[in-house]
Amino acid sequence: MWDALPIQRGTARGVNYSTIYPDFPYPKYSDVNVSKWRDVDISTKRWAMSLWCVHFGIRRCPAGPDDIFLWVPYVATLLAKCGTLDGTVPMASVHCNYVDPSRRGEGLSQKMILTMAHELSPRKFIFELQNVPKSLADATPFIRFSYVWVPQFGNTLGVEITLDMDGITGFHPDAYAGYKMFRAGRMRIVVDPHHDIVWYDGGTIWDLMFIDIPCSRYVRWFSPYGNIRVYAQNMYFSTRDYSVPALIG
Repeated sequence: MWDALPIQRGTARGVNYSTIYPDFPYPKYSDVNVSKWRDVDISTKRWAMSLWCVHFGIRRCPAGPDDIFLWVPYVATLLAKCGTLDGTVPMASVHCNYVDPSRRGEGLSQKMILTMAHELSPRKFIFELQNVPKSLADATPFIRFSYVWVPQFGNTLGVEITLDMDGITGFHPDAYAGYKMFRAGRMRIVVDPHHDIVWYDGGTIWDLMFIDIPCSRYVRWFSPYGNIRVYAQNMYFSTRDYSVPALIG
């Protein structure tokens, strides 16, 4: 379905952050429920969290009160984390895209994503893919990175501190639900709701081996050759501007 969406391809360029197709007709499907997370009933929230814990390794709720939650009861979920790119461009980051295995192949994921785009428009969204389909072979990744496992050899204790994301390049959600920040010596480390390390400064990936913080030790290692690619829907951008680490979601 990604090939049906307006995504920057080839050498085509427009004004940075401008919309590729301003009036692109995203459909909305009646069998997909849409609501802000704060307005979702508690039983549906519990059902969604139980799925996410099992299938995505979620440790803490990733949804902020104004994030957009889409679902087909007992079948599928999708979460659009609303925020901004570098504090200026309204965007959303796609998370928790799940379809029950017994219902895959019915086009439910496409219905969910297009309904989400309909709900968000004109806000743009970004999404991560590890297995890039052939339909996106000529599309331009917004950023590339890899997850790597970092073993622990030391016991330098990390202390949890107040989350402060000022000055960090990239996407910033409106609400950092489930995120935590730690300090160990000169290093600051941010872990996401999965308990993975999504950002760090004041040291190197090798320094992380000697820090003791309660996380899974998976690290987003940013590289232009990473196996995970982030794409921006319906927006021109300069790849030069986003070759540096960015917080995604």
